[in-house]
Amino acid sequence: NNATIKKSSGTSHIIDTTHGAHRVCMSNLRFDGNSLGGSQIIWRAHYSTLENIYVENQGGANYALRISGCNVSQFRNITVAGGYGGILIDQTADTYVPLPQYGCLYSLFDKIVVAQTTKGSALKLAGSQVQAITFNNLYVEEPVGGVVPAIDISCGPIAAISFNDLAAEYQTMAVPLIKINGAEIYSIHFNGGRLSTGVTQTQPLFSLINTNAVSIKNMLFMATAAKIG
Repeated sequence: NNATIKKSSGTSHIIDTTHGAHRVCMSNLRFDGNSLGGSQIIWRAHYSTLENIYVENQGGANYALRISGCNVSQFRNITVAGGYGGILIDQTADTYVPLPQYGCLYSLFDKIVVAQTTKGSALKLAGSQVQAITFNNLYVEEPVGGVVPAIDISCGPIAAISFNDLAAEYQTMAVPLIKINGAEIYSIHFNGGRLSTGVTQTQPLFSLINTNAVSIKNMLFMATAAKIG
């Protein structure tokens, strides 16, 4: 069984690797946010690994795992369950000044699950300079009530992002399931996977605005009136 770290009070994060940290390895841990605010993990380390992690009960208006200023790292077997938002990749973590010039570069995400978020996206790429990132076996659920996209790729520049074997389940779809919109977003690839729902949809599965070179291949759409807009 993984050791559990539970937040007892306050709105600060539980773990912060600090800006510019190198070769940090963390594994086999369970984080319980106790429904309090503040991101539970802020990851800003280079050449590092975060694996076999379970994060739950994220409170406030924050994402459970926030990656900011991270280079050449690996994230494996991570589950985020319950709470405001899942994983945020940007360069604006407010615990370091000046801000890093990039969110995440040349990194791998493998076997990631984000489910039962309440208001924030399961995965959000924002800020600037998120490039050369690969997601293998990513599973996401639509946020409760479909208030925001499950996957939100915005701002920029964001480039060379690959999703291999993406799986998503959704119900209400009041907004697109996957939204890509921002300056200098290009070379985004969806290779294989399954998007499924059991209800009629009024919004597109994919909303593509201000983007270039987006490919969608070998994906199974199990939906009523599924469309790309």
